[in-house]
Amino acid sequence: MMSGNNNAIFIDTNVLVYASVVSAPLHEIALQTLHNFSNTGKDLWISRQVLREYLATLSRSQSFTVALAPEILVADIHYFQNEFFIAEENVKVTQIYYF
Repeated sequence: MMSGNNNAIFIDTNVLVYASVVSAPLHEIALQTLHNFSNTGKDLWISRQVLREYLATLSRSQSFTVALAPEILVADIHYFQNEFFIAEENVKVTQIYYF
């Protein structure tokens, strides 16, 4: 659980999309940012919503890429699930304790 963890960084869908698609705008910046965060020892987090948004975005054509094949998207999701901590969707995700 991330609550109050200063060692945690939440990765937005756009960062994953840009880092994953070579022809995407800001590809190199997104990829380098992920590498930099990873090298700092910080815990990198995504959510199930980010995974769904990733699938929704890249399963249809974008201005920078055609729709990706389902097998590529499935492989990407498996990779993300192994590389990042996943914030589960329950009430604890939206609660932050300051005490």
